[in-house]
Amino acid sequence: MRKEKARKIYMFVLNGLLVAALLCGVIGLMIAHEKFTDALFHTLMMFTMAYFWDPVNVLVDIARYLAAIFTFSAILTIVFGAFQILLDRIRGSKKGSTFVYGDNEMTKNFLENNRKAIHGINGFVEADNYVLLDSEENNLTFCMDHRDELQGKRIFLQTENLPGVYFSEGNVRAFSPAELAGRKFWERYDLINQAYDENGRPRKLDVSLIGWGKLGEEILFFGLMANSFADVTYHIFGDSHVFEKLHEDHLDQLQIKAYETDWYDHIDVIKKSDMIIIAEQENQLNLITNLFLVSAELRVVVCASFRGDQQNKNILLSNRAGLVPENNLTFYNWQKASQSLDALLGEEKLLKKDVEEGIAQQKLRRKIREDWASLDTFKRYAYLNLLDLHQVYDKLKKKWGDIVTEEELLRILHTRVLHYYWFNNWDYSPLPDPEHPEKDENITKRLQRRLRPLEEMSDAEIDLERRIVKDVLASFEK
Repeated sequence: MRKEKARKIYMFVLNGLLVAALLCGVIGLMIAHEKFTDALFHTLMMFTMAYFWDPVNVLVDIARYLAAIFTFSAILTIVFGAFQILLDRIRGSKKGSTFVYGDNEMTKNFLENNRKAIHGINGFVEADNYVLLDSEENNLTFCMDHRDELQGKRIFLQTENLPGVYFSEGNVRAFSPAELAGRKFWERYDLINQAYDENGRPRKLDVSLIGWGKLGEEILFFGLMANSFADVTYHIFGDSHVFEKLHEDHLDQLQIKAYETDWYDHIDVIKKSDMIIIAEQENQLNLITNLFLVSAELRVVVCASFRGDQQNKNILLSNRAGLVPENNLTFYNWQKASQSLDALLGEEKLLKKDVEEGIAQQKLRRKIREDWASLDTFKRYAYLNLLDLHQVYDKLKKKWGDIVTEEELLRILHTRVLHYYWFNNWDYSPLPDPEHPEKDENITKRLQRRLRPLEEMSDAEIDLERRIVKDVLASFEK
């Protein structure tokens, strides 16, 4: 950030003035036969503008000017700092104001995306929203230190260990940048155009994910939700051993294939992939170059760790093996996509969408809003993953028309349900809770009655999901 860089340069120059003035003054006065202690004292007096003696040599003369410049600059810094604090307080009093805590790369990106945000580097000020982007320990300490001032405020706490953006405790909402980026990825780079074959059947697609970590896992999770209209197989190349062990009972059901060796040991998989996602954050340039050496026809989307502007893109498209079509390489600035107040408020907007856009009131959306405070995190994720189904339906309908019937939407919805429960290690049981036969699920044992193909479900069970489908369709009625 330019302002931050300028501030660092200014402080470096100011410290340089201080050191230079002290050295010149002390050395100059000692050359004039003063004791060290007297020379130091007289030099310090230069900074108070109270050195009234004639300079005994050129070093002392230089020192008094440097000291005067330093003092004047320091006063300006103090005045400017006080003015900045006052300005921050004024900005914080405005409706919708946002205070950002932290001093790292995430903070810089957030401030660049939110020009009106207040940087907490100048101290705590009152605001409507607080976005905490430091380490989890420092964020929690900040909350404790300002417990009284934060009463009634919306607090967004960055985390990698708490459940994510849909988890909240009181007025504190945890969020994961990787999770927000994973959801937005499929909003921007969907597979809608490849959803069905020439006979109107769900197309068999392959997606390769190179690189893992939190970002890779979230892209995979939201891909399973977003692409439930197609028959997608996901190929993972990366250090996903822990993930595989935690999900090994359901990898086949979710059509996830994890590989113990690198992607270049499976060129056949790479070549047949309809999309290749680079989640790996190291050596991306080398990875892109090697992929297009394999084939210029690959569709590659890079979760960029660098600025993917047009000039950089053109360089990478000019592969030594031959020119690569421009549409085959896309840069996704995943950090920017996840670091804005709009992204953090996505949950609220999704819940209130029918009200804000004048859409017909949806029973499901209204019920979720009413029950939100009593829902656990698992249910919040489950319901919110249903609420954005109308966006997928809208895109599918525009592209594929009459292929996307009510029955097709029912199939897509049920696939989403299966993927969500399987990803979280739930299993099917015809009688989840023997003590309460009427219940569809057992939360403790993670058993669900509807985790099976549609054709095997009872009419009552199908009707339950059909009502949700009708509610989604009703959202398009004005």
